[in-house]
Amino acid sequence: PRRAGGVTAAAPERRCVGCSRIRAKAELLRVVLNHGTLVPDPVARLEGRGAYVCKDAGCMAEAIRRHAFERSFRAPVRVPDDHLDWIA
Repeated sequence: PRRAGGVTAAAPERRCVGCSRIRAKAELLRVVLNHGTLVPDPVARLEGRGAYVCKDAGCMAEAIRRHAFERSFRAPVRVPDDHLDWIA
């Protein structure tokens, strides 16, 4: 995207809660908390605070192990059994 004056705007970036690397928002999966349960939000349309994780099973596992989602949402989080299907 171009801005006034011919300057190209940078793509939005977010930090993965699993590996802490900063990546382009499009490279990450947004997840939100819905009634205490983690829910994928691939099109970033659901309400509420979102957390971002790489589309990689290792990053998802690391985020769960480190309780990164609980920290991001400042609340207890239930991770569904099919969470790895979200990044396939």
